[in-house]
Amino acid sequence: MSEHAPEVSAPPDARLDCRVDEGFAAWLAGANGTVVVTSYQAGKAVLFGWDGHRVTVLPRSFDKPMGLAVDGPRLLLATRHEVVLFADAPGLARDFAPDDPGRYDALYLPRARYLTGDLGVHDVAVGADGPWVAATRFSCLARLSHADSFVPAWHPP
Repeated sequence: MSEHAPEVSAPPDARLDCRVDEGFAAWLAGANGTVVVTSYQAGKAVLFGWDGHRVTVLPRSFDKPMGLAVDGPRLLLATRHEVVLFADAPGLARDFAPDDPGRYDALYLPRARYLTGDLGVHDVAVGADGPWVAATRFSCLARLSHADSFVPAWHPP
């Protein structure tokens, strides 16, 4: 990392050491979006964004976050015992930081939870028929269900 690496900001209570090189900062500045990284070892989903001046880092704690999928204005996050559906609430985003109105252009709030048990969901996706998970503990691809923890839909041969 060079001496002129971009500045990184993170909430003061975050226990996170993060260094960003100029290439990633430049790419993120031009991407007009956010990168989310999950780490089940750290129990965090970390959002990397660009505030117009520097890379921002926003860590959020979850119980063993793993799979993550984007479906338009919605996100699915698989954790140890559930898959959480977050939806963007753009009408609330502007005023989310009262001391800095307009800082956020999106605010993802939990809207639904699928209680799955400990399936070992390392990956999630959204199909035409709703959310799918890779349930590694049961060696299958499965659909989430309102009646059961999951419904196996495919097993490898």
